This record gives sequence, structure tokens and C-alpha cells, in this order.
Amino acid sequence: MWLLLALSACAGEPESIILETPIASATAHIQAPVTTPVITPVTTTTPTRTATARININTADETTLAQLPRIGPTLARRIITYRQQHGLFQSTGDIKNVPGIGNATFEAIKDLIVVE
Repeated sequence: MWLLLALSACAGEPESIILETPIASATAHIQAPVTTPVITPVTTTTPTRTATARININTADETTLAQLPRIGPTLARRIITYRQQHGLFQSTGDIKNVPGIGNATFEAIKDLIVVE
């Protein structure tokens, strides 16, 4: 026994699936409508700040700093410790002096931070 699956589309007609199965000396035709799945784009969000909500690295607390990409709670504590030991940051680039923050991390956050 064999099964043939064929899609047919006619102008102005809905698409349908035609199943043909040989039965003795005749062929049975079963026609069922095919629904086209609706694909909805998925938008993901991250808990990080956007460029419009800049974080002042001279006054931000640990929770706020940890929201920055690639920072997290450990680096947030290091930023605060560095700030307490060395004084306020003079430029955003000074954050690279914090142990664990290099060029890659700075590139990820530079548009999200400010020094005021």
C-alpha cells in the first residue's frame, strides 16, 4: 500500500492536501484544507539599560551598575571599591582601570555610562 501526498494550489482557491491511496482497483481521494501557520517574530529584551538611560558611574549603586552588560554584581562591587579608593572617575574610559574591565567590556558599556 502506498500513500501519495500532493499539494495543490489553484488561483483564488485555498490550498489543500490530496491523499491518494489505492483501494482494490479504485483510488480514494481525501481532500483536507491546509492552514498556513502564522509566524510571529519574537522580540527579546534584556535587563540591561538602553543608550537613552545612561548610568553615572560616579554615583550609581551596585544594583544599578550590575544592570550594565558584562558587569554583573562582582564587577559592580569592584567599580564601587575602586571609586572609594581612588576617587571619582574623571572620564568614562577611566573605568578600564577597574580590575576585570578591559577594552571589550568598555566597548559594551561606553554608550550606556556617563561621568558627571
